[in-house]
Amino acid sequence: MTVAGCAHEPDRDLERLPAYQAGYADGCRTAQNRQRGFATKTFRNDDAFDQNSAYRSGWREASMSCGASDGLGRNRMFEDQQIGPTRL
Repeated sequence: MTVAGCAHEPDRDLERLPAYQAGYADGCRTAQNRQRGFATKTFRNDDAFDQNSAYRSGWREASMSCGASDGLGRNRMFEDQQIGPTRL
């Protein structure tokens, strides 16, 4: 018998998608910069965030697991900011 728990099980197929990886990189970079005190810079491709669920999932996952957190591995404070696309 298999018992399902509440633990988050990563979707390995989703994580392999280039859009997810790009979103994760941008979200992590944003969270880490904010943790260091550079809170005015959000790294996110707003078009991809709005239109691509893989990018959006990666960005959200990283914003919760990279950089500063609430002690539970979550960091949602940057999730819905609309600052505009910033790519270096």
